[in-house]
Amino acid sequence: DLLFRHKAVHRSLLLSGKNNKDGFHQQLVPKEVIADHSLKNTEMAWRVVSRRSSHQGRRLSTLRESEAPPRESRVQQLAQYASIELQPKCVEQFLETTDAWIPDERLHARRTVFVNMLAGEASHFRDVGRSVALLSERGHHPIPTVPANVFSSESEAAATLKFLADSGAREAFIVAGKDRGPSSSSSSTGLTASALASVAAHHFERLAFPAFPEGGTPEGVEALERKLLDHQHRPCSVVTQWSADTRRTSHWLEDFLATHRGHKVYVGVAGPAPRPKLQSFSERTHVTLKPPRGTDLDLFHAPTDAVLALANDIDALNVSPKQVHLHLFSLKVARTLAFIHRLAAGTHANKGNLIP
Repeated sequence: DLLFRHKAVHRSLLLSGKNNKDGFHQQLVPKEVIADHSLKNTEMAWRVVSRRSSHQGRRLSTLRESEAPPRESRVQQLAQYASIELQPKCVEQFLETTDAWIPDERLHARRTVFVNMLAGEASHFRDVGRSVALLSERGHHPIPTVPANVFSSESEAAATLKFLADSGAREAFIVAGKDRGPSSSSSSTGLTASALASVAAHHFERLAFPAFPEGGTPEGVEALERKLLDHQHRPCSVVTQWSADTRRTSHWLEDFLATHRGHKVYVGVAGPAPRPKLQSFSERTHVTLKPPRGTDLDLFHAPTDAVLALANDIDALNVSPKQVHLHLFSLKVARTLAFIHRLAAGTHANKGNLIP
């Protein structure tokens, strides 16, 4: 009961699941899918199709036909500790929705919420700061996104960072700046991300940095390593960009945790959304999106396969969901929260229509 797709998708996936010799990636096949995406009276049956890894010997996110899907409790843990990314204008809707129709306290108490910044000017931080304060007052853990290139000096950055910390943020997500590609570690104008991180270290308990499983470059990897090394004496987090190919994320996660076991990792996944909105989001974030398999297919995106792949990765790597988090880029707030709720309820639970 986790997939928001048309009945045509059900037929297509059943057909594709008959033959896995070409390395089909893991699919979750619903026994019944409601065409209007309401999830009403839906029951799910999982069919796992094995996926061949491009890296010989790797087991991550790969299930043989004889193996079971990830434990239901692991998926529920991912939902319990899942973080969400919101625009400032969506924060009030997030708070109202969680209070109105999510009864489980575990799902909205102390939720980690990344507040992003889309406007390319420092004045936008007023809205970010207000959102941080609202979330903090309600017991959530807000993490403001702070782009380096909007600041012309370290003193200007310090004043804004102090404002965000005073608003209730204990952690900041340090990025290079708006519309910088995956390989970017600095901006053509303004501060570099490394310089901003040095200033932010005086105001926050923890710093977060971006990573790019898809489209990353050796220079970008080196830049992340330098930041983690520069701040090795304080807790740090890493937030990955989302990828339409779960294998890329799986391989990146395995490689990263091999040498950075102590860092918290937020694995980015695009939240539920209509296909056109997902397409627009992929273009803005420089992520390659596979074309739909037919005119009537994939009209609605639900990240069920990505969540199950992450659950398998956590089991294979023997790490805690408190260290490796599901991080949802919320394209539709209510649908994202409904998706989290359904995950937490268990794959076979029937809670009716949770989407307003």
